[in-house]
Formats: sequence, C-alpha cells, structure tokens
Amino acid sequence: MGVVTRTAEARSSKMTAAQLYKSMFIDMDKVMPKILPQIFKSVRLVEGDGGVGTVKEITYAVKATTMIQKLVEMDPEAMTYTKVIIGGDVLMGTLESVAYHSVVESSDSGECVVKLTVVFTPLAGQEVSEDYIKDSIAQSYQTFYAVEAHVQATY
Repeated sequence: MGVVTRTAEARSSKMTAAQLYKSMFIDMDKVMPKILPQIFKSVRLVEGDGGVGTVKEITYAVKATTMIQKLVEMDPEAMTYTKVIIGGDVLMGTLESVAYHSVVESSDSGECVVKLTVVFTPLAGQEVSEDYIKDSIAQSYQTFYAVEAHVQATY
C-alpha cells in the first residue's frame, strides 16, 4: 500500500478564517485541552519556542495516549500550518509519521474553510489501516467543530 494521502474540507459560517486559525493553530496548547478534555489531556512543549521546529508532546484521554509532533510550517499571513507526528503510541508501531497540512481560507460566500491534507507514511513492510485513516480524519472534523463552538462562545 505504501504512503497514503487523504484530503478533507470543513466549512463554517460561524467564524472567520482568522478566528479559526488563531484558535486551532496559534492557541492550540491552551484551547484544545479546554474545549476537548475528553480527547486532549495536555500539551507540553518539548523543544522550541512555539515556532517552526517546535516539538510538542500531546497526552490523550482516548485510545492512544501520547503523540510527539513537530511543527514544520506555520505562516499566519497565508494561514497555513503543517505538523508531523513523529512519535508516540498514536503511531501504533506501524507508522513512521503522519503529516497534517492545513490551509484556512475565506470563501466567496463568507464562509471559513479549512482544507486538510493528511499523509500517512507506514514503516517498511507495514500498511496503514483504513480504520486508522477514518479515525484520524474524524478526529480532525471533531476538533474543527469544537473550535467553531469555542469561537462562537468566546467572540
């Protein structure tokens, strides 16, 4: 099977692109454990200052309990953000990495749109299960809608 790439897109008329980008990416360390405590227990800075190259350890309250992610691209003006999961039991011993590339845009109809490309890279001789792929995309949607509710309550 090899490397698997999936795309997803979510839209909202309840927040601006700037509000989404700030809450979901810039303020992620504070926002995610607060708005999704059933998923995120904590976010701990391992290395870096929050910019590109920063490594974080996320502790989960669900199936997998740890994830080590590295920020490889962040451009607040273009509203792009790319993180790569490089460690933790979230990789299930079958994946080398999972890269999430997000682009936040405003649509012509005034909606906020986040476009997500996820690249699953398995370890040599391993395959990525469709269930893992579906769960990863579903968690991304769950996070998006939780951020939407948070933005509505905050702004």
